[in-house]
Amino acid sequence: MPSGQDEHRSAAELDRKIVELGNALALNPNNADAYRNRGLVHGRKRDYDRALSDFDRALSLNPNDARAHALRGLVWERKGDSKRAIADFDRAIELDPAGAGIYRTHRERVLGDTVVTTQSSKAGTSARAGGRFNLLLNPFVLLNVEPNATAQTIKQAAEDALEDGNEPADVIQRAQQILLTPRLRVDAEVAGFLDVAPELAKHIITELKKEATYKELTDALDLLHALPRSNVLAHLGSASPMGVAELLQLLETQTIIAAGAVFEAVNEAREEAGSGKVDRDTIAEALARLEELQTKAVIDAFVGDSAFAAVFTTFVKRALATEDSALVAKLDTYVRAYNQAASPELSRRREKVVAACDSVREDPKNRDAIDQIAIALRHWNEIEQPLQLFEAYMNREESQARDLYIHVRDLCLWLANEKAEYETAKTITQACADVFSNLPRSLGQMQEESEQ
Repeated sequence: MPSGQDEHRSAAELDRKIVELGNALALNPNNADAYRNRGLVHGRKRDYDRALSDFDRALSLNPNDARAHALRGLVWERKGDSKRAIADFDRAIELDPAGAGIYRTHRERVLGDTVVTTQSSKAGTSARAGGRFNLLLNPFVLLNVEPNATAQTIKQAAEDALEDGNEPADVIQRAQQILLTPRLRVDAEVAGFLDVAPELAKHIITELKKEATYKELTDALDLLHALPRSNVLAHLGSASPMGVAELLQLLETQTIIAAGAVFEAVNEAREEAGSGKVDRDTIAEALARLEELQTKAVIDAFVGDSAFAAVFTTFVKRALATEDSALVAKLDTYVRAYNQAASPELSRRREKVVAACDSVREDPKNRDAIDQIAIALRHWNEIEQPLQLFEAYMNREESQARDLYIHVRDLCLWLANEKAEYETAKTITQACADVFSNLPRSLGQMQEESEQ
């Protein structure tokens, strides 16, 4: 696990690279390679929207760039758009047959996730007992085989499952294909019950099929080591919104997963199964994908709850209060997933702030519109606050908050400088001080302007 200082240095290097590529594009706006390379850097920073924008621009300049298609496919995968991801991988395979092997690997991984997800609505008990992260749809669980299952055992289990008819044939066949393909099998291995006693795994699976609650599985969870425990917690959180305590437990569990121990467990099981071994980098990549999948599933279920903003804000505060650099690094994944999931509602509330500002510009003496700015800002901040808290802890200013602050500040300057409406400008500025208290530079500006 890198230290906070190492992560800061890495982030600084990525930012520096973005600036360099931006300078290159300023000199040559038609440099497709520079757009592609900047998109790659944005992707490494997990700024997927900016990455997509750069890849789109690169491909508009050079539609036959196979690497740009593949990189954009990876971003679409991270954003959960499997259809677009597969389309980009297909185009990369078509354009660069020599590099088709790696593109097909990415495509098959996405296709495997897509088949399991889209078929979940057809899968009887499994679909009803879980959410978007569903342990009951894990290929090992579907076929009722252990992580060290041999090829012959897997084939026989698939035949038995087809005869039982409890799951659609294409779901069973795809599960078999995943477990018989070493490069696809790794995602199923880390997302299941790796290195868990068979009796305990069967007990938990039986309880999950009964839609057991978090409380009912507490004792069983205590018997699991970090990786399978995180999978069970994510399954439960995907099926039903988590509270602060459950979110913290999942975060803490993800933080203590040891990649080295997982690497050893996977290869030990594969040796018993007679399957090809994997290297450490492959395990690290699989664990990173798993963490994003778990977190996104839990946050997506959680954001639908009426009290989601207050719960998530408390969760972020308590996580940051630990001052544990490893835990805070994992928290970044939650904040990004929350930002993405809450984005539609956040945008809707931002538009209300903008509309109130527009009303004041039309009539600077409209007291209802002036009051509405403060109300709309507080309403917007209910959702935005955890994003500001996290960015402030990282010594950064949250970009959406900064943009909205500038919009409201421009109105205040216009009121004071153009309309001599000093009291109105001061009233709005004071409302901003409460909402944007986690923007240090902005807070200083507001205090200075309020005094002026």
